[in-house]
Amino acid sequence: LERGGEPLRAAFAGIVERASEAPPPVQTHRISWGFDISQANVTIRPGDTVTWMFDQADIPHDVVSGLRGAADAGSLFKSERQSTGEFSYTFANTGVFPYHCTPHFSMRGAITVTEDPPSPSPSPSPSPSPAPTARRKVECGRAGRCSEDAGWADPSEKHEVRCCSDTNLGGGWRQNGGCDVWAESDGPEMGDCHERKTFVEAAAICSDAGARLCTAAELRADCTRGTGCGHDVDLIWSSDACDPDDDRRQLSSSSQRRLSSFAPLAADGGSAHSSAQRESAAVPSPLLAVGAVLALAAIAWTVARPERSRYSTTVTAEPTAPGSGYSAMAV
Repeated sequence: LERGGEPLRAAFAGIVERASEAPPPVQTHRISWGFDISQANVTIRPGDTVTWMFDQADIPHDVVSGLRGAADAGSLFKSERQSTGEFSYTFANTGVFPYHCTPHFSMRGAITVTEDPPSPSPSPSPSPSPAPTARRKVECGRAGRCSEDAGWADPSEKHEVRCCSDTNLGGGWRQNGGCDVWAESDGPEMGDCHERKTFVEAAAICSDAGARLCTAAELRADCTRGTGCGHDVDLIWSSDACDPDDDRRQLSSSSQRRLSSFAPLAADGGSAHSSAQRESAAVPSPLLAVGAVLALAAIAWTVARPERSRYSTTVTAEPTAPGSGYSAMAV
């Protein structure tokens, strides 16, 4: 610069100025899209692209621009309903652009497009919801139709999903006789049939449909019977939780009952003789009395009989004289 003088210095300044005026490079922002919506709101520059990744669970979602139920919903962008893959859209203009998932009410977010966005921070990876520790009751979708028994299930097990609502949500929601709730298995709010879901997934599906998991009593009363997906013969998640303290008390009580069944054997040593004593105790008392009499008679006869000689003795009777009778003679 010193050798070229002022012209060279001016040219270099112009290059620096033009470089500073150049627009920043466009970027692609990736959002993990599912029930965890911690990444749903992002701020970007015009020309940037947002890519939604359907990577959280095997449940179909979509991405639809606008507010839910608005007249212009889906006019800017709208993806297919899918459980895997990606969907991208490039935002050319500034503004705030809300979006949502059609079948799941809790899934919504907004893209803010501005010329001067804040410095980007690393996107946090989705953290899984803490798994509940209490076991949950699973009941048959229709009384007497399941090949498996109802019972308590670990929250990580996978069972089928049916939802209940205290109000009529319309569409295919059904109220069976004798029930105060409406039930559904595959209505538009639920997205489709749901098979082999954990308890957390099942609860989220019903919550996003504006409903809840049914109670075990509602399932036993057949309030979800005939609502579709073939779940009449499947075990369905209920909202009933097993109190861990009650669970431990039940197990302890069961163990005590099993141990008490061995108490009689422990008292008499568990021997065969003790078993014989218990069996003899069941003999009717009249038979014992007859046996005792016979035993005493045998003892009396043995004591009373005379001792026999080693010689044979025969007693005969012969007449002593005519008309005199008989006399005994030993020979």
